[in-house]
Amino acid sequence: MILLEFLMQDNWPSVLFAMAGGVVLSLGNLSSQYAWAFAGLSVTEVVTASLTVVMGTTMNYFLDDKINKAEILFTGVGCFLAAVCLGSAVHASNAADNKEKLKNLPSGYIFGAEAMDVSISKETITNNEKAKAGTAGFLIELENRRAIKVFGKSTLIGLAITFFAGVSFSLFSPAFNLATNDQWQTLKEGVPHLSSLKAYLRDWNGRGWAFLAGFLCGFGNGLQFMGGQAAGYAAADAVQALPLVSTFWAILLFGEYRKSSRRTYILLVSMLFMFIVAVGVLMASSGHRK
Repeated sequence: MILLEFLMQDNWPSVLFAMAGGVVLSLGNLSSQYAWAFAGLSVTEVVTASLTVVMGTTMNYFLDDKINKAEILFTGVGCFLAAVCLGSAVHASNAADNKEKLKNLPSGYIFGAEAMDVSISKETITNNEKAKAGTAGFLIELENRRAIKVFGKSTLIGLAITFFAGVSFSLFSPAFNLATNDQWQTLKEGVPHLSSLKAYLRDWNGRGWAFLAGFLCGFGNGLQFMGGQAAGYAAADAVQALPLVSTFWAILLFGEYRKSSRRTYILLVSMLFMFIVAVGVLMASSGHRK
């Protein structure tokens, strides 16, 4: 009965904000899957997370009535913005490294390497051995396996998709903030705010990994929202430390940046360092909700 009474309340403005948050989150997740193919796991996660903080934190700062320490908060936001710029540089540098690797392939592997308009043969290596990570043969194998083809595509396409994902993610937290706290006073007097989020699972057949990923994502989002209610949603965006873990898996499991140039390695380390500094500064700006 209590649940039925709650659902019958005139709280549709909050519901619509929550739905809008779900839409932009879905768009961000969908575009991220394409961005991973074009820009790689490390750059995609760092850039999208940094854009989420730069834009989302700014909006949440004003929605939360400026409860965070502005001088510290926006110093962290500036560090995240620097991480975005470094991430773009890493992507461009790594793309240049891959182009040089592909130029050194025999003609049987690839054609038209200068223009990066390539035709890939069905046999990617001349023997039965698996290509080593970081080699041109590895790049060809990867291109043949994945559904999203990136050879011949402009570097700007990957960055554009990554930026779109970051902008979409940045709107999710403010929308949820508005849905739960009603800063714009869209609810009628006496109507309770949304206070919980229920999820359900469908289409279980063969989707164990998807369920696990969704569970972990939901668990992380839940902790973020709890932190947002306690210390402000702007500071709670520090949960975006996930790119550091993603970079670890990208290098260890997927062979990203293997045998890249020294310039790429320097830019990668600089990007991650700036990201770590930004997370620390953002956490230091936390305040208390009135």
